[in-house]
Order: sequence, then C-alpha cells, then structure tokens
Amino acid sequence: MATEGLHYPFADNFWGNEEASIQVIVERSRRSKQTSEQIKRLFEKRAQLEEEYGDRLLQIAQSPLGDHEEYGSTFSDTLNDIPAATEAAARAHLDLAQQIKHHLESPLSTFVKDQKEVRQAVCYPCRSSPYRSGPHLTQSHRFFL
Repeated sequence: MATEGLHYPFADNFWGNEEASIQVIVERSRRSKQTSEQIKRLFEKRAQLEEEYGDRLLQIAQSPLGDHEEYGSTFSDTLNDIPAATEAAARAHLDLAQQIKHHLESPLSTFVKDQKEVRQAVCYPCRSSPYRSGPHLTQSHRFFL
C-alpha cells in the first residue's frame, strides 16, 4: 500500500510547530495526480482495444458464410444467423468503447485538467511569496512546477 511509509495519522501533521502539513498535502496531491493519469491511460487503452475489436468483428460479419450449403437446411439456417450475431457483438464492443470515452475517460480528463488549474492557482502565491525559502515551499515548487 502507498501509505505504508506513514507512521502517524494524517491529522497529526497539522498540530505541531513543524511545517509538515504542506509537505503531506503536496505529496498526497502528487500521488492523486499520478493515479488519475494512470487510470486515464487505462481507460484510453481499453476504449481503443474495444473499438479495434469491434471494427474487426464487423469485418468478419461481412464475410460470406454458407454460400455452398443447401438453402433451407438446418445447417444453412444456422450459418445465416452467425453474421448477424457477430455484427451484434461488434456493435456492443463499439458501444462499450464510446461509453468508456464518454462516461469515464472524458470526465476524468476534465477532472485532471481542473486539478491542474487548482494546483497552479495554489502554487502561484507560493512563487510570488517573499518567504519562498522554507523547506515546505521548496517541496511544493517541485510538485507544482
């Protein structure tokens, strides 16, 4: 687990004379950013794979099947159902790709962008502060810049 290195509760960082609270918040924000970006990449890859698979299934569904079988036979009827079932599966994968993009990837991209703007808004006062030399500000600069 990512918090194994912490030997004290999160709230304890805000009750002492030390400036640990800024460092803890910056570190948690950095880890959150990295995790969000990893999840976003996963959604992008999954949507891409679903779309590629759906496209390939559509190509397969267009292939002729059972042309040489006797018309009206049970086997011929069964073979005639395969392209429609394959096309339905292809459309389901293409729909899933669109749902991943619309319901997961796009909102997460917006969230990551909004969080970046928040981090920059928080960092700007740190950059213009005359008290920039503190260790907590040095940590925040590395994170925000």
